[in-house]
Amino acid sequence: MTRYLPVILALTVTAMASAKTDRSYYDDELMARVRQILATEEWAAGEVEAAVSGAERWVAMSDQELWDFVPPPGQLRALNVSFGVGCPEHGEEVFRAGGHYPWIMSTDEPFKVKCPVGGEVYPRNDFEPWNAHAYTDEPETGPEPIDYGAGWVGPDGKRYFFVAHYIFWQRWQRDINSAISSLSRAYLLTDEPVYAHKCAVLLAKIAQDYREYDYPSQAYHHNWPSNINGRMVDYIWMNGWIGNIATAYDAIYPALDQDAELTGFLSDQGIENVRRTIEQEMLMVMADDIMRKFIWGNTGMYQRSMAWLAVVLDNDDPAYGSTTAQMRDWIMTGDGDVEYLLWNGFYRDGHGGESSPGYSSGWCVNFYQIATLLPKLGVDIWANPKVKKMADIGLDLYVAGTNCPSIGDAGSIQGAGRVGWSYVLQGPAFEHYGDPRHAQALAIMNARAEDLFETYYDPAEVDAVVAEVGEELDYRTRNLGGYGLGVLEAGEEGNRRGVSMYYGFAGGGHGHFDRLTLEMQAFGRPMMPDMGYPAHWLEKNTYWTSNTISHYAVVVDQHRQETMNRAFLNTLARSPQVQLMDSEAAHAAYPSVCSLYRRTSTLIDTGFDNSYLLDIFRVNGGYQHDYSFHGPPFPEFTVSGAEPGPVQAEGTLMGEDVPFGGAPSAESAIRGGGLVLPLRDSEDVLQDARPYAERGAEAWASYYSGNAILTQKQGATMTLPIAELPAGSWKLFMEVYDYNVGSNALEVRVGDVTRVLTWEPSGTVGFRWISEVFELAAPATEVTLTANEIGQSWALINNIALSSDLNADRPRSVDVRTSGFQYLYNVRRMTPEGTWSATWRKPDEDLALTLWMPGESASEVILADAEPELQPGAPESLQYLLARNEVAADSTESDLSSTYVAVAEPHKGAANVRTVERMQSGDAAEGAVGVAVRRADALDLVHSALSGDAAATWRDGERELAAAGEFAMVTLDGDEVTRACLVNATSLRCGAFKLTAAPSPQGHVLSVDHATNAIVLDGELPVPEAAIDRVLIVGNELQQTSYTIVGAQVADGRTTLSFGDTLMLVQMGPVEATDDAAGTVAVSKLGRVDGAQHRGRWLLNEDRSVALRITNVAGSTFTVEGAQQPLDAIFTDPDGDGRRQFWVSDIGPGDGWRLPAVTFVERVRPNFYRVEAMTEVELSVPWE
Repeated sequence: MTRYLPVILALTVTAMASAKTDRSYYDDELMARVRQILATEEWAAGEVEAAVSGAERWVAMSDQELWDFVPPPGQLRALNVSFGVGCPEHGEEVFRAGGHYPWIMSTDEPFKVKCPVGGEVYPRNDFEPWNAHAYTDEPETGPEPIDYGAGWVGPDGKRYFFVAHYIFWQRWQRDINSAISSLSRAYLLTDEPVYAHKCAVLLAKIAQDYREYDYPSQAYHHNWPSNINGRMVDYIWMNGWIGNIATAYDAIYPALDQDAELTGFLSDQGIENVRRTIEQEMLMVMADDIMRKFIWGNTGMYQRSMAWLAVVLDNDDPAYGSTTAQMRDWIMTGDGDVEYLLWNGFYRDGHGGESSPGYSSGWCVNFYQIATLLPKLGVDIWANPKVKKMADIGLDLYVAGTNCPSIGDAGSIQGAGRVGWSYVLQGPAFEHYGDPRHAQALAIMNARAEDLFETYYDPAEVDAVVAEVGEELDYRTRNLGGYGLGVLEAGEEGNRRGVSMYYGFAGGGHGHFDRLTLEMQAFGRPMMPDMGYPAHWLEKNTYWTSNTISHYAVVVDQHRQETMNRAFLNTLARSPQVQLMDSEAAHAAYPSVCSLYRRTSTLIDTGFDNSYLLDIFRVNGGYQHDYSFHGPPFPEFTVSGAEPGPVQAEGTLMGEDVPFGGAPSAESAIRGGGLVLPLRDSEDVLQDARPYAERGAEAWASYYSGNAILTQKQGATMTLPIAELPAGSWKLFMEVYDYNVGSNALEVRVGDVTRVLTWEPSGTVGFRWISEVFELAAPATEVTLTANEIGQSWALINNIALSSDLNADRPRSVDVRTSGFQYLYNVRRMTPEGTWSATWRKPDEDLALTLWMPGESASEVILADAEPELQPGAPESLQYLLARNEVAADSTESDLSSTYVAVAEPHKGAANVRTVERMQSGDAAEGAVGVAVRRADALDLVHSALSGDAAATWRDGERELAAAGEFAMVTLDGDEVTRACLVNATSLRCGAFKLTAAPSPQGHVLSVDHATNAIVLDGELPVPEAAIDRVLIVGNELQQTSYTIVGAQVADGRTTLSFGDTLMLVQMGPVEATDDAAGTVAVSKLGRVDGAQHRGRWLLNEDRSVALRITNVAGSTFTVEGAQQPLDAIFTDPDGDGRRQFWVSDIGPGDGWRLPAVTFVERVRPNFYRVEAMTEVELSVPWE
């Protein structure tokens, strides 16, 4: 029996022959099904025709022509023509015209690449295959682009790999790969030997040379040589090859010993046993490559590749190579880690561990393909609840029926479309789980169930479900509390509007520094779009695309957000016409600077087909705040209510002497006096093309792009010349990365003074500042760093600054390039005295977005142009604005407080909003704000505060709005209140209209039941049915989380809440050791999600009978509290499998909970009001 973890079903592994003897993927059962379909289904004939048509070109070639068609190992390959450079004639414009890989190529024009901008064809000469030593040859030079396989260096000094790029993409990826697929499929469907014959020629040729293909030394990727693992292509793309080659081999297997002509031809080429050559020289090598991580890839890719190999090789003889059982175990519990990843790699919402929805949806698709293959290896993972959620997440990410948000490296300013929607996901999910939403998604996609070799779903069952529940999905305001995304929804099919706020952990890969960024969808398109996927991962991506400044966020002190940690959702509330979400991110965005970094975003309907966004962003801390905003890529941009000054004549927002994408002078001045040091200017910092891990083991080395350096070498020294630093007292600040385990010590010499700076675990993983004072008796002209002790994974330094302010706890400025200001040009400035607005307009559709901001929000507004990512359809520029507040340049204060109030309205024709004003109050609680939104046909008065008991009386002319709570709003038609809304609030009064509500329910968690995904609360909810589909906030002083309620029952003074199929378990694994004296539990490794931010969560033993609160995480060791017996007596092995398992729960007994109550009132007609409430309310209105 094959046993893994709970809810992974154990199946018997079928006994296998010592080596492959027949088809094992395309087995008799599968091929019988295919033959039945071919005989009974009309559409099947088209599949046969397509396969035969796709194989025609290759069948027409002789065996020798096919053999010679395959490039030899020494023939250079290139992922890019010239990374980040583009075309010799048109430069980066090729990416705007053609995307990430823009060059036009075809089989019929061998070794030529065509520019998508001007149509120029490169190289000018005709390349004659093959140059088997191209990877060792020098490139051609001269005025004409000539390429004999090693590339061409143009007059600009850049090297262009025309022929090698063609070989990578056209010859390997498009021609040979598709030829193998077409030929093998044609043989499966026709049994015509010629197709197997031609396919075998290609497979045999590749197999004969396979061990000699070495992408690191034979290819150009981003650098030359690539130093990127792989064979014919790089390690990521090789995963596609492995599946294709393995299944093609399985398909043609029966024909290989029946083809005398093939045997003779291959014998002439030195191959006597084609099966053994393909298996031993290629398939087994592929398996070994994966096991040694020479072939790897995005999560799920390499596990899927190994599953293909395990099924196809069908080997039970260790002497022949890795056995299928060994490969299966590698997939599940070895480095493939499928067992571990199911529990630790996916968020409870189903999102993969990377921030980018695009990449993480790839995780989901890969795991579904793995789940389909594993039963052939005796394993079934469909019962794991995370697997179903992988098919849910794409539906949940879809905002306003329009787009998935372009979070991290995903999508573009034109939208991301449907991400995580595929018949490969929702089809099998519907078959296994029967969720009607999956059937609806298949119908919306017009998914095609017809497949000869895969049964994804039963179309008749899908049609029956859709006929019963309808095709339209229920898009409502919702929260993805694991991934960290709040979504506000308004409208119905045909006029949906939606706003998303990302507050999740962005450090899992392909994430940006973008906590609390927003996106808005309306009129079927992104109206507040994000940058999305970078054209290239160069400095522009580091300092612009992935930087805070390019997103909808507040930049503090000209510096990107300090960490990628998750923020906390405070409130998410829905009502018929008002949707609200509120998140706090000071601890995640600017922990060393800010005490408050909180955003409250409310989507307020103005009618059946329109809404506006009220955005209130509060920031406390630092000396400069920049509220960054941009509109959609529309051609017209205008400003009203203030007069912009002249366009800055030269340079960028970083300075008139700093060009677009440029850098400031070698040492950047600090506000108040001092220097920021350019660490990479030291000649001792290794910056060659090798991976940073290799360089950092030898000396100080550059770490990706930016200013950061790192080393693992004790004794590593670097010296950095600086501008003369006068004698006197200076404070050196060093921004270091704390791995929260071990300690580092650096000896720092400034001039003739030496100090040792150390950092030890602080309880939090991430960058933080350490400092030391240097008393200089004489001027200093250099700084030297020596790594005395490296007890953490690395000594990683992001910035070093010297300041004359000895009382500061961090420098005023750091690496100013991280502001991103060097990517904002055509700078104009204005100083609004009152409310102002900006409009982005598309005249041909009469479509626009208007932003309103009261003058009190910012002391200065900066208008500038930016360059969006170079993608097809993107304009050359995009209009940005920064609403700025700052303390005086000569001030030592750094406790700036800003409350930004903005209203963004997408509209066709004239805007409904006419102006937005701040209301005044003499008794407002700290942080409270009153806003009057004047519309064409109504007036909205809003009270917004930081807590449920914050009270204020606001004045709007002669009117008063008195409110107590987090959010209160009234809409007036003249003097008459036509609607009102309370969120976590208890009272509202406007004239004779009075509304009171009982406080939001709150209390403590009594118990947690992980078997049913339910918790028991102290006390009974007043209206339990009103809690359904609401968001519960749970946590303690160390952490906060949020869950959507699926079921609620009250009894005996208690309430039981169910979260449906959403788990509260966020991690599991084996316990390595315990220490009662230290109160610690050591585990083997931590999970991929949340960056192991487990402080405040709960550590459970294997049978979940004991829960201990986690007070700290250092490396892979938990510190816990609350143990009533020795830890070894708690963490046992009750099931006797030889492993002591632990679990981490998001919620535990004793955690506090609160359910933000919502009350909505609408005047239906005179004296008649509709009231929706979650608590007891009292309404008093004037009688008409």
